[in-house]
Amino acid sequence: MIGIMNGMVMQRNADDLSEITIYTENKIDNVPYYTSTNGINYPLVIKEIPEEKNAYILSGIPVGGPYELYIENEHFTDIYVGDLWLLAGQSNMEGVGACTKDDLNFNRNPEIRNLEMKNQWEAATPIIHKTYDTYDKVHTDVLGATRANSEHYINNRCVGPGYFFAESMNKYERVPQGLIPCAHGGTTMDQWSPDGRDLGGDKSLYGAMYRRFKANGSHVRGMFWYQGCSETNPRDKLVYEEKMLNFVKSVRSDFGKNLPIVQVQIGHVYTTVPFPIGDNNIDWNDVREIQRNLSCKIDNFTTAYVTSYTVDDTIHLSRNSQISLGKNAAELMEALIHGRKPREIKVDIENIHVEVDDFRGDFSKIIVPYINIDGLKAEPQPYGFCIYDDKEVKDYTKSIYTCRIEDNKVIIKTCLPPERFKQTEFSLYYCYGLNTICNLTDSEGFSVPAFGPVKLTKLTF
Repeated sequence: MIGIMNGMVMQRNADDLSEITIYTENKIDNVPYYTSTNGINYPLVIKEIPEEKNAYILSGIPVGGPYELYIENEHFTDIYVGDLWLLAGQSNMEGVGACTKDDLNFNRNPEIRNLEMKNQWEAATPIIHKTYDTYDKVHTDVLGATRANSEHYINNRCVGPGYFFAESMNKYERVPQGLIPCAHGGTTMDQWSPDGRDLGGDKSLYGAMYRRFKANGSHVRGMFWYQGCSETNPRDKLVYEEKMLNFVKSVRSDFGKNLPIVQVQIGHVYTTVPFPIGDNNIDWNDVREIQRNLSCKIDNFTTAYVTSYTVDDTIHLSRNSQISLGKNAAELMEALIHGRKPREIKVDIENIHVEVDDFRGDFSKIIVPYINIDGLKAEPQPYGFCIYDDKEVKDYTKSIYTCRIEDNKVIIKTCLPPERFKQTEFSLYYCYGLNTICNLTDSEGFSVPAFGPVKLTKLTF
């Protein structure tokens, strides 16, 4: 029987009752039932799907659990009803944050559950993805994950944002949370192509995600997506937006109409060589800009940012950063699923402008306002802004001698005279390129977006 697994979280419907799709070899003749926590048996609501052979909508179990389910001659145990989430993307979703002793000896909450890569449901820990121990062979036979090449990470470096996202969603929604992890480090948009849906889990990442979705009731609440580092080259960045738009369209066709999606804008990489090719400062920044603007082009879609977060190596977020990211993504997702506009932190691009410095008339100041933000913070002052002459390819960041926060604005003071902004096509960036140090957050410690180039052509005298 496809669609039910022991230990699973069934997706709830708008009435807070389970609603999943199951497929059987034979027609269901008897009315299935479930045993509640009070030990009483209750009938399930079952509705045949006319256009599909031996396919049924199974509903009627209230949120909560654990329950036992009886259907035909099969008995399923440890069943919960709540919300299901797809976790997909590359290594920072897979998780390479350093583990703690508490992660390895975790006090598990039975209402926060994970479909292990080996295809068994368990109460979750912060270690969500184990690509070397998997049912879907795309992770091993195609992408090369083995226990041997994962040895350094096992029990040392396996923490991603998924658990902390689910933990926050459990607090928001007060129903069980189920995670379906599908990410794999270093993967490209081509490897996530929806064209692989029907190739199955042994040949396609998208196919593996789709198989796991179908095996667990064909209903989920949303997707948490973190990918983009592999597109930061002169060739792939040019088609990245097109591929993302197609990916979202396909996900919503295959996994649920207008499925809410929270993506993550890619962060830093610290390296002495191009990664992977080209002038990667520009490439990295161009992909970030595409991601920043996707929320304006896709409905029911929003972005979390990681510009200020720390890493445990040259590219992978630390455990504390993954906690912050998971909480931020949950805040955004909670708004999306309830039809509210999410509080995605935005830079007010249209109102960035240059003024004559009020302390020294031969200097200038750049005003950068933010919206959807509950207070700006940075100690001892904001770092991460860059002034660049894109035409002459010259960096003028050293002209910035101080920054300060004023309400929800950053005031950047530069020794460049006002006349230079009339003569030179300066651009402003925040988190330019690969490894700019940034520290600007909101009052809760959530990062603000990387942006740029913004042409500094607006002057006030």
